[in-house]
Amino acid sequence: MPRYFFHCQLGDFVASDGSGYDLPSIAAARQEAMSLMSELARDEFPAEGRPPDLVINVTDGEQHELFSVSMLVDGVA
Repeated sequence: MPRYFFHCQLGDFVASDGSGYDLPSIAAARQEAMSLMSELARDEFPAEGRPPDLVINVTDGEQHELFSVSMLVDGVA
């Protein structure tokens, strides 16, 4: 089973995924990335003010970037 790594950037903070997840397909990795995005947005975004941009870069076991998902907030006061 392939291993996928989910590297997160929340504003200026970057967290590299050092362990990854064994998932059956790239479609499963996309679903995991979207779940992670939702979880981070719920847990990490401030109740007031401008939330930081959030990007998740997904790589394979050789650290080749496969895709990224992002939540870019523009113009929110």
